[in-house]
Amino acid sequence: MSINRGGIPDTPITDAIAAERQIKGWSRAKKEALIAENWDRLQELAKRPTARTERSSKPPASH
Repeated sequence: MSINRGGIPDTPITDAIAAERQIKGWSRAKKEALIAENWDRLQELAKRPTARTERSSKPPASH
């Protein structure tokens, strides 16, 4: 067992609580991708919105 920066021993319980707190701040889409075990989608959602390839903010070109 080791001690983390807060002086609290690192245990599976504290690790689980830390993971839950991290996930709590995620978007609904990221949480759904995690539940569905859709790792590709989760990776895409983890990118900055401007770097995502699926959603383009550019309107379609008019001809």
